[in-house]
Amino acid sequence: MGIYAACGSYVRSSSTLFAVKWSGLRGDGAELRFLGVDSDAIEARARSAGATILQPAKDYPHGWREVMLVDPDGYVWALGVVLPAANKVS
Repeated sequence: MGIYAACGSYVRSSSTLFAVKWSGLRGDGAELRFLGVDSDAIEARARSAGATILQPAKDYPHGWREVMLVDPDGYVWALGVVLPAANKVS
């Protein structure tokens, strides 16, 4: 299993911006992405811990299944896996 990690930030015109509350926390506007983790298991664990789910786990047309969470410092975490070719959304 390979892991892909990337980080970025939202610009104020991003569609995700409207779902994120700007609170002045250290992580406001930052997104961290990790590929190679079970998004459904992460979502279940996060829900049981009372975490903020920004976007439930779902399949995306670009071939990833991911969940987006917000941590207590305001960072957005996008966690998921590459979908097998047969499962990609067209």
